[in-house]
Amino acid sequence: MLSTLLSRYRAAWIVVLAFVILEVIVRLLPSEYGLPSGHFMAEYRKHHMEASEPCYDYIIFGDSRSLSLNGQKKNAERPFSIYNFSLPAMEPRYFVEYLRKYMRNRDCAPSALIFAGSPTYFEKGMTMPLNDQQGLYTTELDQNLADYIALRFSQRLEQPFQRPASKGGGQSELLWEAFSHRLLYTFDPWELAEMYRGPERVFAIRESLPLLYSTYKYRDAVRNYTIGIKKAHFEEPGFPDICNECEGIEKLPMCHPSLTDVQDNRRMATVLDRNQGGLNITDRLKPFERIAYEQMRTRAIEDAVKIANRPEIEIDITPIRNLAKEAKKWNIPLAIIVVPFPEEYVQTRIVRLYLEAVRKLETESPDVRYFSFPKLGYSDNLFAEGTHYTCPGAMRANDEFMNKVVPEIRRFAAARN
Repeated sequence: MLSTLLSRYRAAWIVVLAFVILEVIVRLLPSEYGLPSGHFMAEYRKHHMEASEPCYDYIIFGDSRSLSLNGQKKNAERPFSIYNFSLPAMEPRYFVEYLRKYMRNRDCAPSALIFAGSPTYFEKGMTMPLNDQQGLYTTELDQNLADYIALRFSQRLEQPFQRPASKGGGQSELLWEAFSHRLLYTFDPWELAEMYRGPERVFAIRESLPLLYSTYKYRDAVRNYTIGIKKAHFEEPGFPDICNECEGIEKLPMCHPSLTDVQDNRRMATVLDRNQGGLNITDRLKPFERIAYEQMRTRAIEDAVKIANRPEIEIDITPIRNLAKEAKKWNIPLAIIVVPFPEEYVQTRIVRLYLEAVRKLETESPDVRYFSFPKLGYSDNLFAEGTHYTCPGAMRANDEFMNKVVPEIRRFAAARN
């Protein structure tokens, strides 16, 4: 019987065997280095999150701005460790599951969780459901699946030839289209099932299940190592020491050669390892790209200030409240910081409302504390395009973080690992 099946469907079995062999090879090799840089960053974070050690004294959660903060290994001068787990462009509800992921894989809790997310992530109404990011058939986040289906059915029945008006601000939809890989590469399907409810859960699981097949997940890497293979993949480009300094980073083309995805990801991993998770993303810009960003900086800041000053803006820090509750279950104090903005942005409505909400949360819970940089506003020339730091801007932020902010956090929550 078996021999008959093998002989009759020999071609099919050969194809299946080829896929199985390819899947095994992809799983055994460091395929993540062949991914695009954004995918690699998420995969890198996932690996470090799921590692059983080391036990860090302080961990940082945040976004692309707080990503500029460097961590540190424990040493004689500073007998405590910090690791930055910030991820760029992720909607704010993932932080609870992010902490659970960290704690599931370690026996030791950090002395404190430093939350450094930007106020803009907590504008009410900006976070739309993953499955309906225009808000066409949704009344609230975490909507019941039956309610969603009923509302969708009734609206389509009432307006069969007319598309409902979008209620979303557009930001969530753009973020999902451009950066969904960060959510899908950081969390497994069962983790996404815990994170979301109703139709969002169905959507998230549907999107993530194909990534269980590594050949699909690392399809860009498979292409890079097969039809796109280059000798350069296996070469280590050397960089002089000046390429680790601001002068080289910002001005010297030799510090920004053309690299393959594999080379670029290896270089990124080197920086992340050296900085204990920190990476100033504008340091990756080539000099001509930096000039282009700086030329639009003034206009970008003006536009950002106008948007952040809209009178209808409201703040919803429910994700931070939920994170504080989750941290308390693990006996982890929550230290909240805001990394500095351009000076004009500090006085905007969104920043003011966010700080008011955080201060209120601080008074409600002794396990939550807000810590401020010496100045929340930096001069415009310390920002590449109005949002992210130049190399000197990142150096200043890191100096103030390590020498001014961290000592205060340590007094709030002493190192215990």
